[in-house]
Formats: sequence, structure tokens, C-alpha cells
Amino acid sequence: MHNSLELLSGYIDAMFKDMVPMYSDLRHLERDKSRLIHEVKYHGLEILTVVLPSISKHFDKCLGEGRYVPSGLPFTRFVSRTKQVPVFLQDLFLSIFTPDGVVQENPDVNCILAVRQILKGLTKVEMQCSKRRVSDEVTNFIDIEASLKAPTLKWGEVDLYGDSDNCHRDGLSWDHSSFGAVAPGSRDSNVSSISTPDQCAKHEARKFDMLRVLHRTCDTIASSFGDLYDETERSRHKNHRKIIPGHGTGRTSNQTKIDSKFRFFEWPEKLDRIFPFDHYACPDFNLSLSMEEGIARPSGDCESPSKLIAVPKTMKGPRLIASEPNQHQWIQQLFWKQLKSIIRTKPTSGMVKGKKRKSFNPLYNCIDFADQGHNSDLALEASKSGRYATIDLSSASDRFSLHTLERMFRSNKTFLERFNACRTTKVTNEIDDQFDTIVLKKAFSQGSALTFPVQSIGYAMIAIAAVLIQQESIPTSDNIMMASSRIRIYGDDMIVPVECFEIIVHLLEFLQFKVNSDKTFYRGKFRESCGTDAFDGVDVTPSYVKILARRPKNEKMVSALEASNNLHRKGWWNLAAWQASSFKGLLKQIPYTDVRSDIFGLVSFSGASVAHLKMRNSDELHRKEYQVLNLVDTSKLVSHPKATYNLFQWFIEEPRADLKWSSGIRSMPASVMRRGWKPLYDLSTFERMRNKQEWAFL
Repeated sequence: MHNSLELLSGYIDAMFKDMVPMYSDLRHLERDKSRLIHEVKYHGLEILTVVLPSISKHFDKCLGEGRYVPSGLPFTRFVSRTKQVPVFLQDLFLSIFTPDGVVQENPDVNCILAVRQILKGLTKVEMQCSKRRVSDEVTNFIDIEASLKAPTLKWGEVDLYGDSDNCHRDGLSWDHSSFGAVAPGSRDSNVSSISTPDQCAKHEARKFDMLRVLHRTCDTIASSFGDLYDETERSRHKNHRKIIPGHGTGRTSNQTKIDSKFRFFEWPEKLDRIFPFDHYACPDFNLSLSMEEGIARPSGDCESPSKLIAVPKTMKGPRLIASEPNQHQWIQQLFWKQLKSIIRTKPTSGMVKGKKRKSFNPLYNCIDFADQGHNSDLALEASKSGRYATIDLSSASDRFSLHTLERMFRSNKTFLERFNACRTTKVTNEIDDQFDTIVLKKAFSQGSALTFPVQSIGYAMIAIAAVLIQQESIPTSDNIMMASSRIRIYGDDMIVPVECFEIIVHLLEFLQFKVNSDKTFYRGKFRESCGTDAFDGVDVTPSYVKILARRPKNEKMVSALEASNNLHRKGWWNLAAWQASSFKGLLKQIPYTDVRSDIFGLVSFSGASVAHLKMRNSDELHRKEYQVLNLVDTSKLVSHPKATYNLFQWFIEEPRADLKWSSGIRSMPASVMRRGWKPLYDLSTFERMRNKQEWAFL
């Protein structure tokens, strides 16, 4: 990886060449470019990857608030008292803000996009951050964990409800399952210390009413999930299928690289109580008795912790995830499939035995696990109409406590029991020596298969309750269905009506979540959700450069080519050419494709071209083929020597009869770029033209 000044200067020079049409005075452009190169020379890459992105966050916030205000950040010193915009990029800023810092009535959207491209272009560059920043993330992880309220139920034990004064077999007692159950001696931070008794009483009454609506909303939605011990896929079709466990692509915390994921060394007693080993971890009930090499039942005495590891995110800090134990990840995938099946079941109405019946599923209206485009589209619309607020949370999964989860889902005992069974209780630190192993009060860490679906459902419940509170509606099934149609949730990205914004923030903060003010917008014309940045109905999302290398190889070359194509599509042609120059010697083996094509190649608005490629006529397949570079998977399939586990894998994966299938687990992902012969036709065009007996070669 080469990060020389020459490489970064080339990036900056290409970027400012693309900005020429946005500048009214090219002298300002040259000054800004020289200033940036100078700072990079003396302070290094972090100017582009940490400092400028922090300025961009402030810039976005000012767009949302409608006025540019001082930030105290580098590069943001004002021009003068009469021009309250930064000296750096002032020509672009003055096309967006008036001299006194107010957003213009019709600001130049191209200049907004240009500012954001300059400030955020290298935000997601794929490089390791410093050890200090990794350590800071671990410290933050520990601090959040220590701040969470302790749960009431006996999480991590075989019997979740146990024999406690606060619990009984049908769930929590009302006094201890309420969101309003606050620890003795605690004080609501929203009540001023100088408030009068009447003001305090009104505030407490208002809070009680809000929490009562939230709880009734959660109870109604959670109970609608029904009996989760029934693992039949929920569908309107007659052919219902059994939902089965599965595995993801990642590694597990309690196995080596060569162990089969279908062999379970552990099966804790709390997991076995809800998910019996013979039923969920064997292909046949009698297999261990009828086969000499059968699956031996593991001991239920121990449970491995998850392993906290740091994966690259940005140079500002890594992402902390927890690698789950094999048996927990296996069952979590089953639970995740159940939740997905529930949410994607469309509500219906009709006659049942002569009576009019409706199926109740409000989450269908606001959650789509397979498509975040709904959030992106609504963010674009909200930036123009101003009717919706976009909300983002800081450390969302780390702040989702068991205390909150057990109250949200208290009306569905089967949900809580299954969640407890497959949840990993402890996490061990594989990063540094700040801690060894801790018992978690958070519901899940990133890495669990249940993190994304459960937090999406939880935030949807809160948002629906906020709508009902604002409308002063009773949480009936019809009202909940109506409220759910006014929100969109995808993970911790929430879009809610603006009039509900203060209510939902109050509820979130009461439940110990933290609203990320830098990425939350409810005023002005700027909105951000699910990777889409919008201003006044226009997409102003920058194109990110993720690879800084002179000669990227294999997967990094693919990433660099994709970045070049994205830049080209958005009109940053000099920057796209700079990125493509990193693999200049290989351009003779890469096709030029149309901007709408999905073929691996460099896109061009001038159309596709293969004239520079070597071509042959295949004698075997009777078609034209071109010699091009392809990314070839070189990871090996590690097959377990015992047929039992290979047979089990076949039962789970159910491969189609016409596919060549092999048992085994892939080794660590690895791929290389190799030359090969391929037909370069656009499949969509081919299908469209086939009836005309024509071939559409690109």
C-alpha cells in the first residue's frame, strides 16, 4: 500500500479538476487545492480520512438547521465578519449560504454535492486505523456495558423465569415488567431541579401515559407473533415448509478453521431445554445409535463465550463485532428465519366461517429486511417535503439492553425463552487487555444473527408508539396498523413523521439509547438514511474511494474498478480516470461496457467496446469469446472425513438435483485475477433479443 504524497496529490488534483464548473473564480480553486496538498504533506492521510469527514458532519448539520455556525474544527476559520463562511472552499460555500451564513432560498445543489465529495471522498478508505483508536472503541464498549440497567429475568440460566419474587411462570409481574420501573433514588433528567411540585406531577403523569402507550403497543405487536415453538413457515401459500437452522459465512468462536460447522462440540443445557440436541443437531433421531461414527451428544456443562474482535471500518475507528459460538449461531439463524417469515407475511382481510376477519401484522408496513430502498426513497421525499425526520442512533446494538428487551417482548413468553436459549451470555476480549471476560447486560453484540432483526422490530415498536402518542390514539390493532404505515425502519435507521420527533427521542433516551445528533435530521431540507444523502429531493451522496494503491491486486482491484465506475456515472470523470490509472497496465484486458450493464468492466457513456480485446470463435460452444480478466475464487472446500456431518449438511442445504454439490466448509475467502475466455453479451439484452434470432455482443 503506497500512500505517498505523490499519490494523494494526484487524488486531490483530479478531484479539483472535476470541481472547475462549480467555481466562479479559479483562483479560489487553486488556493483550496494548494492548501489541502500542503496540509496533507505536513499532517498526513488523516487530514483526508478523519479531519475532512468531521467537517462534513458539521456541514450537513448546518444544512439541516438552515444556517452555518462556527465549529472550531480545522479548515473552518471564517473569511471575515461580513462573510461568515469558511475560507477553505468559500467559493462553493457562498453558492450555498448567504454571506451571513443563512442557507440560500435556492442553493446550488451541485455545489453541495461538490463540498460533500471533497470532504467525504476518502471517509471509507480501506485501511487499518491506529491502535489507540481501536483501544478507544474497546473502552467505549466497556463504558456502555457498565451504564446499562440490569435485567430482571434470569438471563443465561436454564429456566429464564426461575423462582424469584419478581418473576412467575407466565412472565414478569406487572410491577417489575413496566418501562416505568425506575431504580430507587434515580431521578428523571428531564425534570428540572427547580420545578414546582405541580410541574413535577404533570411531567410524571405525562411520562406515565407515554410509557403506558409504549407498553400496550409492544404487548400487542409481540403477542401477534404467536407461538414461536411452531416453526412452520408463515405464508399465504398452501405448501408450508419447516423452518430449519443454518450457518452464515463467518467463523465461529469455538471451532478451528478445519472443523465442520455441522459438528457441535457444545450444546449447553439452556439451549437443549428449548432446542433439544436430537431434534436440532442430528439429521436423524436414531443416527447416533445406528451409525458407528454417529454424532456424539456433547456435554451440556459448558458454554463458550463469544469473541470480541475489531474489523476495519474507517480510519476514525474500527467496528467491534462478536464471533458467536457454533451452536448459538446455528439456532440464531433459525430464529432469524422465523422473524423474517412473520414480518414478510402480508396482512389480509376476508371471511372465515362466515365472519369477517383480518390478519394483524403492522411490521409488514414499515420493515423490509430485503430492501433498504424504501428508506432511501422516503429520505429523498422527506428532504423536499419536510414531512419526515431521519433518525440515527449511536452504538445502537450495544445500547439495546436485556432490561429493555424483556419488557418489549414480555407478552410473548416463547420469544423470550427462545432468545435466552440461543443468546451468548459472555464475551471474551481478543483485542487488548482492558478486560478478559464479562457477562453481558446488552441483548446482543454485532455478530449475532438476531441483532439486525430484533433491533429493527424494537425500534419499530417505539416509533409506532410515538405516532400514537402524538395523535392521542389508543393502541388498538387498527390504530397500530395505521401508525405503522407512517414510518420506515431498517436496522437503526428510522424515518418518522416530523411531528413525532421529540416524542420518539424522549422514548429512546428513556430506554438508554443515544440519538446521533450528527446524523439525525428533522429540520431544513437535508435528510440521510441507509446510505442515501438527500437535499431538497436531490441525491447528494458522494462517491467513495476505498482503495489507495498504485497497483491494487485481486479483490482490491475489483473494488477500485467499482469505485472508478461509480465516480464515472456521477460525472467525476477526472477522479474516475485517476482511480482507473492505478491498474493502467491491465486496461487492455478489461472491456468497456455500457453504464447500464452489470458486466465486469469500465463503464462508458459512449457505449460498449471490445475492439481492444483478443477474440476467438469457440469450436465447442460455437460462440464468440473474449480474453478478459476475471476474479477467480481460490478458497478450498474443506470436507470433514466423517460422512455423518457431510450427510447432515446435505439435509440442511437441500441442493438442487441439477447442481454439482460437494459437502464441506470453505476455507478463508481467497481469490485472484486471472485471464480467461468469456462471452461478453448482456444477459438482459440477450433475453430480449433471443426471439428475433439475434445475438447482442458487447
